[in-house]
Amino acid sequence: MRKSSPTYGYITSTPKLAWRNYDIVGALKKKFLGACWIYDRCECSGAW
Repeated sequence: MRKSSPTYGYITSTPKLAWRNYDIVGALKKKFLGACWIYDRCECSGAW
């Protein structure tokens, strides 16, 4: 992930239609404003 990318923080490709092109980092920043997030990458498996 490159912070300089226009899609940084977005879920861009997924079989789950509701999550396509979703700004997950933006949503987390809104929900947890002021919290510090340090991560390399997140991989999730299984159905939601």
